[in-house]
Amino acid sequence: MDLVSYNGKDNKENGEENRDGNDNNLSYNYGVEGPTTDPLINTMRERQVKNFFTTLMVSLGTPMILGGDEFGRTQKGNNNAYCQDNEISWYDWSLFEKNKNLYRFVKEMIAFRKRHPGFMRPEFFTGRGGNYNATPDISWYDESGGSPDWDDVGYFLALRLLGSRAETLADRDDNDFYIMLNADTDTQAFILAEPPAKKEWFRAVDTGLSSPNDILPPGQEKILPLQHIYPVKARSIVILISKYVEVSDG
Repeated sequence: MDLVSYNGKDNKENGEENRDGNDNNLSYNYGVEGPTTDPLINTMRERQVKNFFTTLMVSLGTPMILGGDEFGRTQKGNNNAYCQDNEISWYDWSLFEKNKNLYRFVKEMIAFRKRHPGFMRPEFFTGRGGNYNATPDISWYDESGGSPDWDDVGYFLALRLLGSRAETLADRDDNDFYIMLNADTDTQAFILAEPPAKKEWFRAVDTGLSSPNDILPPGQEKILPLQHIYPVKARSIVILISKYVEVSDG
């Protein structure tokens, strides 16, 4: 939470005139330093925290989470609070209710990862297909559906991940995934890669939407009305999964 609430450290209470602690925090306050009642700023801060968790949960390796981050724990900008045995370093459990939507998202995002072996594969991506699979295990795109210019990526990036057993070494095939990242301050329409044969893209995660639509339970993912394009809201991440379309007997 402090990463999205402060532009700089606030260690004055440590007694070293704010000289202690690292100055390279890579943080941003979105208009106000510290707590604010501005609903637009608070919405953006929560969205960015969701983005951080989403990125972590779809990355290879073992996720590492600092306790309390799942419900918005803050050290009030202090990045060197080892010497503070008080409210600065304690857990404020009232934040659990205040930020219950964030907590729900994190819990569901962890469950999403655990359901999909595609995010827990034991090997690094190669950019090639495994076991004679003609499709690469990971493919990268720009917002137009073309290959990104790695010398000038800008604010938009998308990637496609295969979930087949040949790629994940799991005991079952997983969904394929199309992940879109928009770091711009405006909505951007992304051109989608084609879904696998006989399947369609379904929305599973969209951090640009409010709870509970930001992450959907298994089996309740929403099929896209347009399979070739998706508008990704400002500063948000979208995860699509490939699924067969169920056709009712009626």
